[in-house]
Amino acid sequence: MIRDIIFDIGGVLLNYREEEYYGYISRKYGLSKAKVSHTINSMIAKLEIGQMTVRQMCSMVSKEFGIPGADLEWVGFFKAAAKTDSYTIGLAKRLERRYRVSVLSNISRTRYVVVRELFLRDLGAYRVFTSCYMGMRKPSKKIYLAVLRDLGAKPEETVFIDNLKVNVDGAKAVGMRAVQFKNHEQITRALKRLGVETA
Repeated sequence: MIRDIIFDIGGVLLNYREEEYYGYISRKYGLSKAKVSHTINSMIAKLEIGQMTVRQMCSMVSKEFGIPGADLEWVGFFKAAAKTDSYTIGLAKRLERRYRVSVLSNISRTRYVVVRELFLRDLGAYRVFTSCYMGMRKPSKKIYLAVLRDLGAKPEETVFIDNLKVNVDGAKAVGMRAVQFKNHEQITRALKRLGVETA
């Protein structure tokens, strides 16, 4: 029996792709998108677990690319580009009638503030788990185990939904019933196959 359902944010409850951000920054400064992606992506991991600030990231990018005072618009671009997915948010709200619905996301503190204002306050999630406050991120087994422990949940009674296969595999590695989100029809079918009532 499923008792807990945990949603990722970016790419599931929120339509947002980091690739769009990399493209924007590469155009803004006339840089290779691949190089921008590689450079910033290596810093995001530290940003999302609170080991780096946005200011420090901007400083490092300035030095790396020789751009004095580089403005990466980390929050501004996210705020403008991220759009809530009304279908998956509606699904989460329906599921709350029968299950404990929580959120688990790799996210920086600055972007988390935006997400909280955008839709999290109205979602009514049972618990919200974020990498920036936990000091660890998906797909580390530690973060899934910490979430299960905090919820007092059994992995086999917990469904985790994420758009990235690597994060889904991480959840499966600790025994959770994880599903990769691809589209609205697919996620509804996948949940029904697991015995989850979605109506």
